[in-house]
Amino acid sequence: MIAVRILQELQQHSTQINIAALPLVGEGRAYTQLGIPLIGSVQAMPSGGFIYMDGRQLVRDVRGGLLKLTLYQIKAVRRWARSQIPKNENRGNLEVANIVQMFFPWISGANYAFIGTAKSEYYLRDEAGILPRRSLF
Repeated sequence: MIAVRILQELQQHSTQINIAALPLVGEGRAYTQLGIPLIGSVQAMPSGGFIYMDGRQLVRDVRGGLLKLTLYQIKAVRRWARSQIPKNENRGNLEVANIVQMFFPWISGANYAFIGTAKSEYYLRDEAGILPRRSLF
């Protein structure tokens, strides 16, 4: 929802911005409802995107096609970046997520900016302090 709100504001302030999205989790309905095209494959995962909560969720997502989806998304990001960069050097990615997803704009080769949603902070700590490590993963 944070990314959607940012994109809504961008749409209201400029008609010159070419916006596309690649939701890494879910089917991207919030973007398509705004008329924002998706640039790659999307798929709802069994975990709903919360694999850090429980290692079993990661296993369920892998069985549900996570690795194949990730490879398709990497290809889509690279393809999108190649199609955009020669046209205008000012184009790039805006990543709105946690630090884990920074891999995607980085691998695209395009300029990018990052807006952290701070949810990843809960991998390491909560309001009371550092969380005990549950596993090496």
